[in-house]
Amino acid sequence: MSYEDKSKLTKFTEPPSISNSIIKMWVLLEGSQRAVKLKADLSEAKDLDDFALILKREFEKLKKVEPEDILFLDSNNTPIRPGINLKSLSGNSTDENPLIVRYPLSNANVVVNYTFGHKPGKCKIQHTTGSLSSLREAVVEKFN
Repeated sequence: MSYEDKSKLTKFTEPPSISNSIIKMWVLLEGSQRAVKLKADLSEAKDLDDFALILKREFEKLKKVEPEDILFLDSNNTPIRPGINLKSLSGNSTDENPLIVRYPLSNANVVVNYTFGHKPGKCKIQHTTGSLSSLREAVVEKFN
């Protein structure tokens, strides 16, 4: 068998490299009008923590955001752990059910005074794309 034949044989008998595993994921930056489809190489991004770095490269709005300040949510507004496997999420991601990305808009906190019925309340929430959602959660927690 010639060297050329051996090299062809090696190409077919070696297991495929994970670097050939490209996944597609629908992502919605919270507050944006629509989701966009991104590609990720599983050799570069195995979980959401790695994927945060890809998002920072792809979206101008995230360039100055620290990766640990990016929060991932499902369509029910439930946080998703950053260590979750990216491949398992990509199969569930569609344009109607995208991975939602929440991020800070500034380093400021917002102080909100509110009244629920006749009961006043006050809370401090982080200034993020999800501030309204955070306010709702704080009010529900206080009055439940």
